[in-house]
Amino acid sequence: MPPISFKPLSDSDLPRLHQWMQEKHVSSWWEEGTWSFKDLKEKYRTYALGYKMDQGKKKEVLAFIIELQKRPIGYIQMYNALDFTREDFDPKEFWPDPLSSIGALDFYIGEPDCLGRGLGVEILQTFLAKHLFQHFNACLVDPDKKNTAAINAYTKAGFTMFQETESHIIMIATKLD
Repeated sequence: MPPISFKPLSDSDLPRLHQWMQEKHVSSWWEEGTWSFKDLKEKYRTYALGYKMDQGKKKEVLAFIIELQKRPIGYIQMYNALDFTREDFDPKEFWPDPLSSIGALDFYIGEPDCLGRGLGVEILQTFLAKHLFQHFNACLVDPDKKNTAAINAYTKAGFTMFQETESHIIMIATKLD
């Protein structure tokens, strides 16, 4: 497989993020697909600085542009899973061990010509090894139940189903020592 790398998100990447968010394969799963560029810029400019404001507090979010042979093809972000309550569950309810950290990630491939090539699995495995597992012992993802492409990619990348909610599947991958 060609080399995958991750470049920290910068303000200059925001027009590309907005363009990707308009792609049907992204907007189906990311609500930002309906946002104006101004709204997207307002949210993601702090991500480029390494944080998200949540209930008046700065919480760390590390955001990256996914590159395939130096070509930008997608977006990925990571953060402490316990910092954010999800739409239909709170990770603190099932991850009570404060000595075992759990991160979370969200990602998409934005470039349509890069879909269906198995890149998602390679992106996930590379990102977990080079970034997320450098900070956390486990990783949580919560794809929509209808997003079978994401569920398949996560499964192939080493995530296992942990729990099901009304609309999502909670999957976890653990760091291998």
